[in-house]
Amino acid sequence: MLSVVTSSLALHTGPMATDRQATFVTGADGFVGTELIKVFVARGHQVFGLTPSAEAAYRLRRAGAVPVMGDLLEPGQWQDEAAADWIFHLPPHAACVSRVTRRRARSIARRLVLMDAHLVDAVADGATKRIVHVADTGCYGATGPHPITEDAPPRSSAWGRCFTPVLDRLDGYVIAGLPIVTAFSGWVYGNGSWLRERVIEPVIAAGTFARLANRPLRVWRVPAATARFVVGPVLADSLQTDAVFSNLRLRGIGFRYRYPTLEQGLQQVLGALNE
Repeated sequence: MLSVVTSSLALHTGPMATDRQATFVTGADGFVGTELIKVFVARGHQVFGLTPSAEAAYRLRRAGAVPVMGDLLEPGQWQDEAAADWIFHLPPHAACVSRVTRRRARSIARRLVLMDAHLVDAVADGATKRIVHVADTGCYGATGPHPITEDAPPRSSAWGRCFTPVLDRLDGYVIAGLPIVTAFSGWVYGNGSWLRERVIEPVIAAGTFARLANRPLRVWRVPAATARFVVGPVLADSLQTDAVFSNLRLRGIGFRYRYPTLEQGLQQVLGALNE
């Protein structure tokens, strides 16, 4: 059963119960979603965050949002709460699964398309001003040594094919008149992001797991063949792909990176781990 969790005993009747701008965020319990909530709360918006778990709902309340319990893969009451002025759609990252085969990649693509449909169909007839869909730069595949812009066509790859059906469907929504903007997010460095959860903490936990010629063999030195066995051929190919993206257009509109380099991101994460 889906329900809306609030921090008071008053019955919640949805975004239209306030004169403030309403913002709806999917994937709100992730690193980017939580930071986004803080930004809009600080600007006076009433923010609703979609989450599937009570534990995550508690974190969203602490960040200042109204948690909405639900799952993008399942239609339900959460769709009534999605009718906001602004919608930021952060679909769960497909790399959360431990091993991705080509068959699994096709399944991921179907799930992503279904999640988009459940959200967009729920707000298609509403008065939403803008829907920001956050996609993965992995759809571009290998780009070579020269930076590319958002105008470059995606290259075919096993990982990129997870996102091709999603992008094709988004084009259809735009042609139909829906106010959708697609944002391709790059790597996010910072405490609480994938960098800490999927790279640093596992490496620290693993420690030295083998010795070769009296020297430690750590996670980042695992041969490519072993990487393909551990995470599957799709993610392994993606991790070994050269991709360089230009951020000139983003910086041209005034965006500034909090952690513009991997080194600065590592410093922030490691500092938080030592606190």
